Amino acid sequence: MKHFILLLLLFLVPKVHAQICVGEPGSVQWECWRGIYEDQFSELTANEFFPQKPDVSQTLYSVNAPLNYDNYFGAKISGYIHVPTSGNVLFNVTGNSKVRFYLSTNSSPANMTLRAYTNTFTNEFEHTKYPEQTSSSISLNQNEYYYFELWYVESTGGDHCRLFWQGSFLPNQNWN
Repeated sequence: MKHFILLLLLFLVPKVHAQICVGEPGSVQWECWRGIYEDQFSELTANEFFPQKPDVSQTLYSVNAPLNYDNYFGAKISGYIHVPTSGNVLFNVTGNSKVRFYLSTNSSPANMTLRAYTNTFTNEFEHTKYPEQTSSSISLNQNEYYYFELWYVESTGGDHCRLFWQGSFLPNQNWN
């Protein structure tokens, strides 16, 4: 019997070291909470269903929120960043109406810090309207996963939210 238990444990060990990020590679999760009337993050976080029970949830294949989705809502895009080689990265956010970009120092959401934000709208590709919409240079390591969340709130009008980056491992220095 002792041999059987030992063999069983050996078969379970590889499963413990499986991929640390969840979901399909190249995808992120978009979640939306309706009824956020003041386009304030404090109203989003006070919502009784935030963050566990969004009104809408879907998979995205880029870090671009659905364009002109609705009015009076707050949303969150979350996922993992995995870089092909180690290097420094700048992140930039654009959005309507307010945006916050949080990045963890590793794969744990508990280690997230605010890296870039806007307190009012920017156009979709307006990267230099506010200095705080661009992060400081952040060193990311190859073979590591970094958890992130991109929050935005919207009252009325057109809405959008995008995350851009520049890095030494990217082919150009434009915002990608």
